[in-house]
Amino acid sequence: MELNKKNEFYIERWYKAAIFGSLWAAIEIILGSFLHNLKIPFTGSILACIGIFILTVAIKNWSEPGLALRIGMICALMKSISPSAVIFGPMIGIFLEAFIFEISTLIFGRNLIGFLIGGGLAVTSNLLQKIINLFIVYGNDLVKIYYSIYDFAAKMLGNPILDPNEIIILLFVIEFALGVIFVSLAYSIKKYDTIYNLPISDIEGENKLKNSGNYKEQPLYFLFMNISAVILILYSFSFRNLILSVS
Repeated sequence: MELNKKNEFYIERWYKAAIFGSLWAAIEIILGSFLHNLKIPFTGSILACIGIFILTVAIKNWSEPGLALRIGMICALMKSISPSAVIFGPMIGIFLEAFIFEISTLIFGRNLIGFLIGGGLAVTSNLLQKIINLFIVYGNDLVKIYYSIYDFAAKMLGNPILDPNEIIILLFVIEFALGVIFVSLAYSIKKYDTIYNLPISDIEGENKLKNSGNYKEQPLYFLFMNISAVILILYSFSFRNLILSVS
């Protein structure tokens, strides 16, 4: 009996992670593909901020250890089906963001301070991943790495008239600030159980929802409607008409 309860608790943790991980993945695949095709600046940072927003809401609602890692793992795996030429790098980036957020909350606690630090560092991990990729390409040639980072930062910031060191530092500060802002927005949301749509304080026991009569299983055709909608949306990105593609 005790073993069954442990298994149910373990499965429920993955169930919670699946909800937020699939939501994050849907945004990464749909919105990410759209923004990348439009070559919008800071696309990676924007997607990272949305991911951190989702992680903050999830971790704020539930205290299970390792939940951020599970969410990141599910999102990264679902990202593998994205219709994009570049997949492996974003998958690593997603998991890295979740890993940094998880470690930060372990060190600083599951509170506003831990969330802010974790969110800021997770968003700046885009720059960290860029540096690691440059080390892989150029090896120990620090001069090429430095100027590659400078070129990347200058393009992101619109080629401002600044010293190379100032541009790199400014990009780091902007990305960290974006992470802090999105974490603050997520932290301000009232605590609700996202699975059952009931206040956290009202949920006591596993079967309370089903006993309350508010539980409804969704028809299977909803699944096929969602899959069809995703396919149509991704196909719409090929339209040359921007207004039609946006709609």
